[in-house]
Amino acid sequence: MTKYIPIFIKENLRYFREEKEGYWTFVSKAHPEVKELICNPTSYQVLTSCNGKNYVSDIYRILENCYPKVDKERIRMDINKTLVTFSRIGIVNWNGINPFENKMEETLKNDLSGSIGYETDLPIIMEFLNSYGIPQRNYSMPKDFMFYSNPLLPSKFYYEVNVRQRIFGYIEEFFLLREKENLIGIVTLGLNSNVNTNLPTNVGTFNLIILNEKYGIFSELLNYVLNTFPLISIKEPTKVTFLGLENHKEIRILLEKNRFTFEGVLKNEIGFNKNISIFAYYYSKSFLEDIKCKLKKGISYAHEFS
Repeated sequence: MTKYIPIFIKENLRYFREEKEGYWTFVSKAHPEVKELICNPTSYQVLTSCNGKNYVSDIYRILENCYPKVDKERIRMDINKTLVTFSRIGIVNWNGINPFENKMEETLKNDLSGSIGYETDLPIIMEFLNSYGIPQRNYSMPKDFMFYSNPLLPSKFYYEVNVRQRIFGYIEEFFLLREKENLIGIVTLGLNSNVNTNLPTNVGTFNLIILNEKYGIFSELLNYVLNTFPLISIKEPTKVTFLGLENHKEIRILLEKNRFTFEGVLKNEIGFNKNISIFAYYYSKSFLEDIKCKLKKGISYAHEFS
C-alpha cells in the first residue's frame, strides 16, 4: 500500500455535520440514494488523513500510534474497509489507481480487452449509453451493431441515477469491452440475488448487449462474461439466462452455438402473440471450482469455456 494515495473530496458532500462524542453525519452527492451516513471518530480520522499527501501505509501508522494496544492487522483491515466504503460512495478519490478495485481485466483479442464496470466508470458508461439513445429508448444503432435489450425492462431503466444505484448495490454487473482505452461495447447481467436478498444462489439475466460486429469478438466476450460472473458474484451462480423475442434470432443462434440451452416459451408475456423464449447457460460445480482454482494460480480464464 506504499504507492496508493487517497484524497478526501469535500466537494462531493451534500453536508457534513459534527454530532455528539466525535461522530459525524454526512450525505454524498455522488450517491444520494444511500441517504445519511454516520462516521464514527475512527472513520473520521481515516477520512481527514486522506489529504492527498498520506499514503495508505502512512494512515496505517497514524491509527496504529493512536491505538497501540489493538492488533495492527485488525487496524489495517478496518482502515481498508473504511477506504473501500468512502471510495464507493464517491467522497474519496485516488492519486493513481484504486487499490481496492479489481476490474478483472483480460485481453480478448489483439487490442480488445474486457473488464468490470465500477462506480468510477459511470461517466464513460453513461456517455456510451447516451450516444446510442439507450436511456431514452430512442435507439440510434448503426447497422453493423449487435443490439439487445431485455424485453421485460421498464422505461427509463438506464437513466444515470438508476445505473449508479444498480452498480453500487450489486444489482447489475456491467462488462465493458475496450479497444485500448476506448469503450466500444457493453454487456450487462441483471441479478436476482444481491447483498440485500436471502436467495441461496444467484441467476444472471442478460439485460443489455451493445457490440460492433466488425470486431468478430462476440464469442470471446461471451466467454469472458460467463467465466468472470462466478468470480464477482456475491452468491454462487447457477445459470445465466437470455430472454429473447423473434427479432433476436441472430443473437439466439450465437448463444446456442456457445452452449446455451433452450428452456421454454413464455406465451403472451408482453401482449397477445408476443412470446418470450428463454435460453440458459448452466454452471456446473466442477466448472466453478476449476475457474476459481485457475484464478488463484494466475492463469487466464477468459478463453477457458466448458
